[in-house]
Amino acid sequence: MRIFVAVVCLILGAGLDSGLARASEPGIAGERGFWLSQAEAAEDIRYGIARAEAIHPNLYDGADRAHVISLEQRIIEALPNPSATMDIYLALAEIFGQIHDPHFLVMRPASPDGGDLAGADWNAGGADLWVSVMPRGDHLMLLSSRTPGLKAGDVLTTINGKSAIELFTRAAALEPGTPERQALSAGRAFGSLIWDLGIRGPFVVSGTFAGQQGTITVAGATLDSVLPSAAAPIDYGIRLQEIRDRIAFVVFNDYVSRDSFDARLELIFDEISDQNALGLIVDLRENSMKFWPHNFISYISEVPFRPIARIVVKASRECRQQYKNHHKDGGQTVPLEAVLDGGKLSWGFDPELPAANNRRFKGPVAMLIGPGTSDFGNNLANTIGQYKLAELIGKKTAESPDNYQTPCEVHLPHSHIVIQVPNTLLEGDESLRDNRHGVIPDIVVPASMEPAAGDDPDIAAARRWLFDQLGDL
Repeated sequence: MRIFVAVVCLILGAGLDSGLARASEPGIAGERGFWLSQAEAAEDIRYGIARAEAIHPNLYDGADRAHVISLEQRIIEALPNPSATMDIYLALAEIFGQIHDPHFLVMRPASPDGGDLAGADWNAGGADLWVSVMPRGDHLMLLSSRTPGLKAGDVLTTINGKSAIELFTRAAALEPGTPERQALSAGRAFGSLIWDLGIRGPFVVSGTFAGQQGTITVAGATLDSVLPSAAAPIDYGIRLQEIRDRIAFVVFNDYVSRDSFDARLELIFDEISDQNALGLIVDLRENSMKFWPHNFISYISEVPFRPIARIVVKASRECRQQYKNHHKDGGQTVPLEAVLDGGKLSWGFDPELPAANNRRFKGPVAMLIGPGTSDFGNNLANTIGQYKLAELIGKKTAESPDNYQTPCEVHLPHSHIVIQVPNTLLEGDESLRDNRHGVIPDIVVPASMEPAAGDDPDIAAARRWLFDQLGDL
């Protein structure tokens, strides 16, 4: 789900009615932010796009600038007068949805308490349709749910009288990235995205539930119901799922911190050694790691490698101080002060040996990848494939190995909406030759129409490959 980011911002008014042209549903007072004139709204939108072009090192990489500018003009012409800050947010999200870099972030308008409007609704007892979904034909299939009354495997055809698949299409259009990444993001953040589109609880949903077609009403998930309990197990970002037939299965997911991740690696590979595992499967399919896991490669290989071939940094007034604080090279601040706005700095790297590691696994390694392999997880998959450190198995990832980082904040002058625009490009070896596709596995497992019953087909393919490498165990 999208994080409700706190943005300190003064809210100038409330008490909105339901007459906004871009409002999907009538909102309660204050729910859509505050009013601005159409001219002020248009100025904010143009300012946001102009600053994004000034900050980003390659904004239209894979996108059509003429199409983006045409869409910008059509959206501005359709703005109501007056416009609410949520109208500006939705407009910018739709425009930046044409950009293939998924690291853009248009923050929701701020609320009087310093959070955002959706967070304020939750704090006031509002409910979210907290589910993850996947489009299947003319319906949505639930992959997971924290909403009482709905569970994985249920099918949604309508929500509050609206086509579920059409809502999904509109939600995906608000997310940046390639079409594959947009669909993935919309599936994960579906509940919060349809909040943006005006869909509120209670939710009247039609579809198939526990094998029975019908229509039910669910209240949704409240903030208290989804907060982790104090007794919840710690997620270290990596876990040893099982060792079966002397094949170890390790799952990567999101992380708590680099230190806890590295400490967990030691424990896991000690267990793999103690259990005399001969083959290893690493599942990277649902991972959006926010740091490069340097140490992991030292556990599976001694081949020299470079995770990043080149770094490119673009200078702008918004990024100078932020870059001093957040992006350093060898402990020394990269001297953006010496570069004119719009200028770029770049430097490359040579392959290096992995760190010495007495826990290094000596057997064959299969790594599972797919559309959910993103950010530094995607960069890791690219490095693994480029240097043949393991066999990549599964499906193509949803984004290029190029990775844009170090978001710089742009504050819009009238709505005070914040846009985060990356100014740093991390190029991987493969992406230097072709950055228009995701990481392609060595063994492609075809996508089935529905989730397969029984054994996971990607895992089954990895086990077959490992047994072929190992022969008789």
